[in-house]
Amino acid sequence: MTERSSTTVEQAARIYELWDKYLREGDMAGMATIYAEDATVQSPLVPAFFGPGKGIARGKKEVLLFLEETV
Repeated sequence: MTERSSTTVEQAARIYELWDKYLREGDMAGMATIYAEDATVQSPLVPAFFGPGKGIARGKKEVLLFLEETV
């Protein structure tokens, strides 16, 4: 079993805090800062916005579009 780095746990907690903050504020520009250019989001809601057969939002642009439509 490998030991988790406290930095990784702290970083994950920070991202969670920022995501929650930006979501509550409706701050999509802030939300954009926490996603990488090659980010992906998989959700059963993705096909509702991107069409049947598309279950994953790929890339920062699609992820942010998805979040804007669902938040």
